[in-house]
Amino acid sequence: MLSNGSAYMNPKMFYNTISSTNSASVGGDLQESRYHSGAGGPTYAFWIGGWNGSTRADTIEYQAYSSPGNNAGDWGNLTFGAQSYQTCDSDSRTITWGGYGNGTNGSLSLYYSAMNYWNNTSTGNASAFGNTAPVTCNSSYYGKYSGMAVSNGTRGEKWAGMGYTGWSGDGGCNYIGNLNIDYVTIASQGNAINFGDQTVAASFRGGFSNQIRCGAMGGETPSASDVIDYVTIASTGDAIDFGDTTNCKFGTKGVASRIRGVFMGGETSPGSYTNSMEYISIDKPSLLS
Repeated sequence: MLSNGSAYMNPKMFYNTISSTNSASVGGDLQESRYHSGAGGPTYAFWIGGWNGSTRADTIEYQAYSSPGNNAGDWGNLTFGAQSYQTCDSDSRTITWGGYGNGTNGSLSLYYSAMNYWNNTSTGNASAFGNTAPVTCNSSYYGKYSGMAVSNGTRGEKWAGMGYTGWSGDGGCNYIGNLNIDYVTIASQGNAINFGDQTVAASFRGGFSNQIRCGAMGGETPSASDVIDYVTIASTGDAIDFGDTTNCKFGTKGVASRIRGVFMGGETSPGSYTNSMEYISIDKPSLLS
């Protein structure tokens, strides 16, 4: 597995073997120090968009899993620049959900509901896929971000997140935590459809999935949560309690193999970061190490 640093705008990449419980190793560098989003196809890891301190990029960077010490290369561009994309993939496609885009404080256009996709096997630019289901507040609709996305290779799911209506004058809806789980069929462009609800209205969760199950852990409610939820991805319905994390946290990053889900870093409270990693056996609820 590959990840960029959890510190703000860290260009360094780290990697580990999911089947082991060793600490992460230091890999190569990203092309620019940015607050990235990440994705993983069957052959390459991707880093998408991000905030560099002045603007939000539309770039897609990549690295082959077989060469974790190499620096990231240029893959192509998204249809819009943003940060906090959520991503999921199949063997042939990667999809991005939403994002927090360029603009000024109070601009509703900052929060995107648009989705992009690209081919995982050859470099090139992303294309439009469809739209996520928007957040509703005071009879108005807004894009949402800060959730997380997972897939079983056929279906992709977006787990909630939050919507913002702006920084002021928002009618009491500035932070809209929500329960929604949406899904798409990765091979077919189109808008997202409701799958069910998670057990807690949380954002900034870490995700995991294999061919049968997917789920989320932790999150901001807005206080930190220790909840782990899961669903059977082939059938729609509400999430079920899986167990609890070792401590309450949000902003953690999740990766998985067919057997294990691994969660890295995060915040236990605003500004209090952890570098710990923990894992679950995806087919055995309530077992956390």
